[in-house]
Amino acid sequence: MKSNQPYPLKGRGDVLSSIFNLIRPINLAIILATQYLLHYLVFIPILNIYGKYSTLDHIHFFLLSLSTVLIASAGYIINDYYDVGIDKINKPDKVIIGNKIKEKYAFNLHLILNTIAIIIGFYLAWTAGNIKLGFIHVVIAGMLWFYANSYKKQFIIGNLVIAGLSAMVIVTVTLFESIIFKGKTASDLYAVSGLLSMTIAYTLFAFFVSLVREIIKDIEDVKGDRAYNAKTLPIVLGIGKSKIIIYILSLIVLAGTIYVQTLRIVKEPYEMWMYILATIQLPILFMLWNLFQAKEKQDYEQLSKVMKAILFLGIASMGYFYYLLEIKG
Repeated sequence: MKSNQPYPLKGRGDVLSSIFNLIRPINLAIILATQYLLHYLVFIPILNIYGKYSTLDHIHFFLLSLSTVLIASAGYIINDYYDVGIDKINKPDKVIIGNKIKEKYAFNLHLILNTIAIIIGFYLAWTAGNIKLGFIHVVIAGMLWFYANSYKKQFIIGNLVIAGLSAMVIVTVTLFESIIFKGKTASDLYAVSGLLSMTIAYTLFAFFVSLVREIIKDIEDVKGDRAYNAKTLPIVLGIGKSKIIIYILSLIVLAGTIYVQTLRIVKEPYEMWMYILATIQLPILFMLWNLFQAKEKQDYEQLSKVMKAILFLGIASMGYFYYLLEIKG
């Protein structure tokens, strides 16, 4: 990854602007929203019902979310670091590393962000009384490096890794609630059951939606990936079969949301039913229809954005359900 290209940026503001674009601020905002909504609008209300309290106070939960964002930022940087050649083919106008930021600078920034995040992770694990939790950050940082360096170019493995790490944004919040491991009384177990049921539901949603989006992105980037001998799903199986897999995964998501609609989670089931229909089910059907007709790179780029919106709106349902539960009683 050595480059003899001169460092073209002249001002500190240009460097900061390039770093800001490199770390995907919209994606980081979705990560923050996911963890904050889950903690404050799902977990704390569930714990309060049974007279329990969260392991993490406001400051410690902020540190948990900060460490998650730092690791994600480092992941985006190292991904672009190893993808410079591919990105010059797939999206030449968006290449930052090597053009606007030196490769060495980007790599070192990735190490610094990961180091800070891991230190915070072990500190939080110590305060939670389970030092083993600190290794969550180590494993995630390591998986992001392996993904960027190797897994991304392997058949289906890269897609599964990223989808799994997207789901870990939710699981991490759950694991730092000590009641999960130390609960003994009947009320503890009821609280744990509530936390785990919500964790499983949103984890599966995030996993499958992210997996669909990753496959769409692979179709979008097939030209550059093929030039660098990547073995992604559309290269190995072809675009047609990759679309079939997307249809199947999307139907799984639709089936899961239909199941949720049949549950009386709130006292206003009609409103919940309409929310899921409008923000998840109809957009997925819209995506599938357009996927059937998609042919050009920009078509898949738009479908990827649709899936990102579906992910965000699905996560935002945490806030909407809280409104139905607490405000409308």
